[in-house]
Amino acid sequence: MKSLKLPLAVATIVLFVFLGQLTAESAQATNDFAAFKNKMSALPAKQESVARMAMSSIMPLVAINNQLQSDKDNLLVPINGDPGAGIKFKRIKTQYGDLNKDGMVEKYSLQDGQLVISIAGVTIWESPENWWVDSFVLGDANNDGTSDLNLSVWKVGSFGPCKPFWVQEEDLSIKNHLFIFNLVGNTVKPLWQSSNLDRPNYEICLGDMDGDGKNELVTLEGDYADRQHRQIGVWQWNRWGFSRLR
Repeated sequence: MKSLKLPLAVATIVLFVFLGQLTAESAQATNDFAAFKNKMSALPAKQESVARMAMSSIMPLVAINNQLQSDKDNLLVPINGDPGAGIKFKRIKTQYGDLNKDGMVEKYSLQDGQLVISIAGVTIWESPENWWVDSFVLGDANNDGTSDLNLSVWKVGSFGPCKPFWVQEEDLSIKNHLFIFNLVGNTVKPLWQSSNLDRPNYEICLGDMDGDGKNELVTLEGDYADRQHRQIGVWQWNRWGFSRLR
């Protein structure tokens, strides 16, 4: 039994060192995101007009093309190695819908990076404090006949509390994600949530681009390191996620 004491002690020390390293990395990531939110919160607000939202839902590609020039100075700029901290405006947006089809209209309000869903003045859901919601769109992203809540979110880490077993290390940088939710009753339930996107989305829209009766997700994409890079992406749901069409 005595021969087991040294290996056990060593293993215990290694475990504590490992846990200490994880705690330090997590604390640093939390501090980085707090600084990110403070920078974003200090930016001037930009109201997204009802006309623009309507245009985006009907002609998403045209809407995004029309924004390429006007949004040039609002794109993400890497600041001190922190991509995403250079948006010049924070978006204010309000839309109404009946996503749970109960005959009562929900209000979806985005302000200061937080989305709030309310019914008759009563809040039923708020996006978490450790997210920065840059934009959202209401629409049927997966073509199942039910409108979804589609969010463009900035957060720390590629995954949530759980990560795939084959992933050894979590990326604790601040990156952009696409999250899709359903409203079931008055409960917001995740339908699909991306890990870190390879390219951040500056704009997201939904519409039937090719007349096949199915919605496509149209995105204005950028680059985490290059403020000048912009490209349009067209995606369609493929039962487990999105496939790029162009």
